[in-house]
Amino acid sequence: MDAATSTALPTSCPRAMGTSSASSGACRQEALVSQIKAATTPAEVACIVQAALEAPGILVFGELLDLPSVQQLASSEFAKDLELLKLFAYGTLRDYKGKLFFFTLHDVAAIMLCNEAAYPPLTDTQLRKLRQLSVASLAAHSRSLPYIELMDELGLTSRRELEDLVIEAMYAEVVKGKLDQRNACFQVDQALARDVAGDLSTVSRLLADWCLACEAALGAAERAAERADGACQRHRQRKVAVEERADAIRQSQQDRMSPEVQGKR
Repeated sequence: MDAATSTALPTSCPRAMGTSSASSGACRQEALVSQIKAATTPAEVACIVQAALEAPGILVFGELLDLPSVQQLASSEFAKDLELLKLFAYGTLRDYKGKLFFFTLHDVAAIMLCNEAAYPPLTDTQLRKLRQLSVASLAAHSRSLPYIELMDELGLTSRRELEDLVIEAMYAEVVKGKLDQRNACFQVDQALARDVAGDLSTVSRLLADWCLACEAALGAAERAAERADGACQRHRQRKVAVEERADAIRQSQQDRMSPEVQGKR
């Protein structure tokens, strides 16, 4: 492709518009949900979870995560499969690759990389889907994604690989936008709304604390406004009193200076 051009999906393309992919993905997910509900062992559930992560068109996983038999994987030998499902629901490839943790060893600061050992190995299909979902997460926070940032986040080494991946993501309705090859960036028009972590207790607590802080600040502002209003009223009253006193003094001086008063003297 010419580096001085931009690439976008034609809006007339049925696959780009998603007339069939979304519905087929929903049908696949309904079938997998039914299979999980009918499963009798954690091994069967884990196998179906892996199938969901492989299946084309299945891009959101909250419904699967909510199933009791899926949550019960946490206490089984298939706990890693549950963690992988969570990763596909709201994580990214960077989360899979790991995070840096700082610790002290013999009084020396060190760094440990907690990597994909926490998850089952990814198949090539799963890796490609996780990369596409990672693009959706990045696109949700920026309308313009530089190639260099995308390649770093997705573990890709060439522009051709990146462009192919983004084009596939657009056809899969993970994102919509335009590849700006001249400026080496992806211009985002729309991104898939991904699942949110199920444990929102911390977020809920922070929001509750924020609401309480707002109420306290509002109360303090109202009290300050009342004090300011009271101070203004007292100031006006003092001003009126001073003006009345000044008028009385001026009137008294005028009375003393009038000819009638002086004649009586």
